[in-house]
Amino acid sequence: MNPADVYRQQSVLTAPLPVKLAKLHERGALLTRQVRHFTENNEILRARDAITQIEDIITFLRSSLNPDLEVSSYVEATYIFYYDMAVSWYIDPNKVSEGYDSMLEFWESWARTWSQVRD
Repeated sequence: MNPADVYRQQSVLTAPLPVKLAKLHERGALLTRQVRHFTENNEILRARDAITQIEDIITFLRSSLNPDLEVSSYVEATYIFYYDMAVSWYIDPNKVSEGYDSMLEFWESWARTWSQVRD
């Protein structure tokens, strides 16, 4: 195995949970910016690919919630809201501008929050 593969495998496995969550939310922000860029340039298939990745991240995050915690229901409602927005964008890319700022702020603010959490 080459050194790059070893690093990728070990760094992901050993990273603390808050770091992993921060990185997922940073990825969500990056994908959101890409969706806007692709739709503005009429690259609809590339935009839809980025939207699908956003949906996958949200699905993973929702599946990781602890249903025994009351706060999970509030967090899940937030994820559902942005998942529905992503589905709306996928169906009609012209709607990206309607929720873009809100979704970008969501991903960026949660990435900042998770990056400040210490184990």
